[in-house]
Amino acid sequence: MVDFWKFIPHATLLSGIFAMGLGALISLIAIPVVVRICKVKGLTDKANGRSSHVGAIPSLGGVAIFSGVFLGVGLLMPPVVWAGSLRYILSATFILFLIGQKDDIIGISWSKKLLAEILAALIIIELGNLRFTSLQGFAGFYELPLWLSIVISIIVFVGIINAFNLIDGIDGLASGTGILVSFILGCWMFAINEHGMAIMAWSLTGSLLPFFYFNVFGKENKLFMGDTGSLIVGILMAVFAAVICSAELPADHDFYMKAAPAVVMGVLIYPIYDLVRVVVLRLVKGKSPFVADQNHVHHLFLAAGYSHRRSTFYILLLNVMAIAWAFAFRNSSILFLGSSLFAAAIIATLIIIQIGKWRRRMGLPGTQKKEE
Repeated sequence: MVDFWKFIPHATLLSGIFAMGLGALISLIAIPVVVRICKVKGLTDKANGRSSHVGAIPSLGGVAIFSGVFLGVGLLMPPVVWAGSLRYILSATFILFLIGQKDDIIGISWSKKLLAEILAALIIIELGNLRFTSLQGFAGFYELPLWLSIVISIIVFVGIINAFNLIDGIDGLASGTGILVSFILGCWMFAINEHGMAIMAWSLTGSLLPFFYFNVFGKENKLFMGDTGSLIVGILMAVFAAVICSAELPADHDFYMKAAPAVVMGVLIYPIYDLVRVVVLRLVKGKSPFVADQNHVHHLFLAAGYSHRRSTFYILLLNVMAIAWAFAFRNSSILFLGSSLFAAAIIATLIIIQIGKWRRRMGLPGTQKKEE
């Protein structure tokens, strides 16, 4: 078979662009089919006490996202990339795809879901040999011993997977964040010659675009991504973060960043911050960190009277501002950049809490009581 990637100028960049387009096309075609099947079979997310929606909405949007990513990667990934960790990444993603489907259809306990996430992470970390190997000078530590590298990698992988799972609470938030983050990390990975992973990231970007439209603006074909979608988005984001953080670039490289891990955190700041915040609040209140509640940042926006669309817009805008800050201070210390990002996130949270209190005192439409 002729390897035409060797003969086409900028073939990998073109592959990435086509993968984004193909992912979008497959997702666009699949979504109405998924919606129709869900409605016929009764596979919908019905509103309950914790829901921020009304009615019964099809909840298997992740099937369309999964289809777009896998076909985009499978058909447009350069052959040389298949010899590396890609097969293990796809295998781990498929495991979480199945677990997510089971959870969306019949439900699954948090302990079984957590075990599946750890298993998927271990496949990538051990078999795919993709993990966080260095703290890059944070707190004076550089190269990590193998056991600590594996432990930290599992924690980060499982953390990012659940971070995206937890922000999937209002229209467009998880998919909008996914589009923003996967596109930026894809560009970053392409710039450091991780072309295969860039193609995968852009394929994810394309697959999320139609979903975002139907999730936010859809009427007849409105749907949720469910755990089927959020788990695979989360694990792919963790993979991209590990690829970037494990890249060893010379100091004179155009994309060398002294605080690269903190910059990655800046790109992922909203899902990471929201995860840390809700876990801390639950532990402080003596609750299990695995029991769902309404203490997420997007709930603060809803309680202040903002619509799903406006809340998503404001949160994504704040994430863009954090990304700009992170890249502006990419060569500062990891401690400074990381702490400044979290401090800014805390300040932004306090501001929206105060805005909510003011709007409720004014009796503005849509505001509701919120336990801070």
